[in-house]
Amino acid sequence: LAAIVRYQDAVFLAIPLLDALFAEIPARRPGRVALDLAVYAAAAAIPVSLQLYAHSYYYGSPWITGYPALTDFHWFRPAVLTTLFSLHDGLFVYAPATLLALAGLYRFTRENSWVGASLVLGLVAQVYITSAWLSPDQGATFGNRVLLDCTPIFALGLMRLLEKPRVALCAGFIALNAVVAALYCARVIRDPYIMPGPATATASLTAENAENVEGLLGALPGAATSPFSALLP
Repeated sequence: LAAIVRYQDAVFLAIPLLDALFAEIPARRPGRVALDLAVYAAAAAIPVSLQLYAHSYYYGSPWITGYPALTDFHWFRPAVLTTLFSLHDGLFVYAPATLLALAGLYRFTRENSWVGASLVLGLVAQVYITSAWLSPDQGATFGNRVLLDCTPIFALGLMRLLEKPRVALCAGFIALNAVVAALYCARVIRDPYIMPGPATATASLTAENAENVEGLLGALPGAATSPFSALLP
């Protein structure tokens, strides 16, 4: 269901499929693996068909999600540094515990090479696709909301790293997150998409952000003229 709402999540479907093809089939009966995959596909077809119907109803096509089309991505100019380190929504800035998760994921991969490598490749693919998105800053958001779908991978890394209690380390990162949240709420860390009030909302939107929003809205199917057009040079 996540994949049919936001197509980039389809990357995660490759992980169990590759595991079935290259790890399960040699160790088990191919017929049983094929049956398992068929049951999985049949079960997934139920929510997928409902979502495709919703797409058809609202957008006129089952394949349009409301997000920009693949042709609107900056595939050769991904803003990876923005995705990871931006003061507006950088993953490592707003979720520093993900650094610990990566260390744990490294350990997990050394012990479970096939599964670990699959998870790492899935994570890298998600960062690349998010960075290539038409508006990689993700609008008004505390941290990078698109990469929330990678939480299970980060959780696995944290579980591996924190097998032994590390109270001081966990307390330090919790405190750091609280400080970042407080700075964000106090507008010390400025979110250019959060406006001080309705009357000054348009005035406070910078030209650069207006271009991002304009490009995003223009890429949506059937998008009307954006209210931000007047701000563009």
